[in-house]
Amino acid sequence: CWPLKTLDAVLNWSLPSDNNDWGPLVRPLVGRGINTTRAGPQCQHLGGAPYETWQRNEVPKTLYCHDMKGGYLDDRFVNGSGQHDAFRFSRWSGIDTFVYFSHSLVTIPPLGWINAGHTHGVPVLGTIITEGAVGHDIWERLLSNEDSIEMFCNNLVLICVQYNFDGYLLNIENHIGQKEIFKLLSFVRLLKSMLNELKPGSTLLWYDSVILPTGQLQWQNKLNDRNKLFFDACDGIFLNYVWNDNDLIESKYNAGNRPFDVYVGIDVFGRGCLGNGGFNTCVAVEAARKLKLSVALFAPGWVHEKQSPDDPFIARELKFWRLISNYLYLSGPSTLPLSTSFCQGYGLAVYRDGLVISQKPWYNLSRQNYQPTDLTGYEGCDSPPVCLLHSIRDAFEGGGCLIVTSCSNQPQITRYVISVHNSVVLDGASNY
Repeated sequence: CWPLKTLDAVLNWSLPSDNNDWGPLVRPLVGRGINTTRAGPQCQHLGGAPYETWQRNEVPKTLYCHDMKGGYLDDRFVNGSGQHDAFRFSRWSGIDTFVYFSHSLVTIPPLGWINAGHTHGVPVLGTIITEGAVGHDIWERLLSNEDSIEMFCNNLVLICVQYNFDGYLLNIENHIGQKEIFKLLSFVRLLKSMLNELKPGSTLLWYDSVILPTGQLQWQNKLNDRNKLFFDACDGIFLNYVWNDNDLIESKYNAGNRPFDVYVGIDVFGRGCLGNGGFNTCVAVEAARKLKLSVALFAPGWVHEKQSPDDPFIARELKFWRLISNYLYLSGPSTLPLSTSFCQGYGLAVYRDGLVISQKPWYNLSRQNYQPTDLTGYEGCDSPPVCLLHSIRDAFEGGGCLIVTSCSNQPQITRYVISVHNSVVLDGASNY
């Protein structure tokens, strides 16, 4: 799996040959229940307060934007790799949209990420990005020719259809000439229209970047009259990270009846962001949620990139998501039967029917099974106790299994969220 790096590569794109086509390997996007619940205390004691539920269209959303070292690392291999400790993500129940990000012109999400997201009912988007002088030249050439605009849009949609991902994040990080800026707006409208026609249910998001009417690259850090026409032409806006409370209040007002389509950008690396990112990312998430706005988490792979022998990935990952879990809305599947081995798409061996069939380490997100709604820890991770632990010491299918343990001597429950035929099942109780 690779991106398309040049305008000519996009304009000249054609359907791949059968030998190079991984499109048929993409799983369809499964349905999600219409109901959701806030994350709460894990392994709650029996007799605790019941969980409150809402319909998904009544609550703000969470977008996960994956940016790691330029992208296309071990995740680029259609059949996986032997690097079992490559970056992975499994906490899909609290995520509404996943974006695969790179700095290439057209980022096509790798197969493994599409399949992992689709397995959990999460749409997976690619990215269209232009930057600097090269980006300016791309748009100057493209917007000067209506036939090129139409071909560009058409091929972007065909790529989306061929590889069965669910739309794009559009990020214009360069100046657009004042004479061309409204042509860019027309391009956005055309792309959205063609996506709706050929890929119903797809999503097009606008990144807070160039402005009307000047075409200057001026991040607004809010929704206002300089970027609202782009917002109106798309399914939402991803705000730049250097916002304050007043910016969010103004954004919510300007969004009118679409406040959940405003995604408050939060850089987990902390560049200009409230709380300075990292394990303080929860500070920025809380600020957005106070106004009932959606959030866009940029580069949560920070937990993997900044690990060390004394601060390993699994401990950092659990700590990060524990800190923001109270601000997430959890969704589950909408159809039965549901089966899972809890494999996360990696392991030290490959198991089938409980037997080892290969003793080689492996990594393949396409083989990730459905993951629990509740916050899951890791066996051997020195952290506050949780009653669900992922283990790779044993498995029934794939590379891992789930250990259910007790955090106290009282009867406890752990949750699952399944919505079937307009009803929601929230609690599965077990005395353990």
